[in-house]
Amino acid sequence: MSKKQKSPAKNQEKIMSREEQLERENELLRLEVAYLKKLKAF
Repeated sequence: MSKKQKSPAKNQEKIMSREEQLERENELLRLEVAYLKKLKAF
């Protein structure tokens, strides 16, 4: 029974870590786009 209780917690951690990974990737892509816009301005 304790295994079933731990499983949703692990799934939630995986979901959160996946969400955090996507947020980080999004941030990096935004920085890259801003950098490329600056390069294009020259």
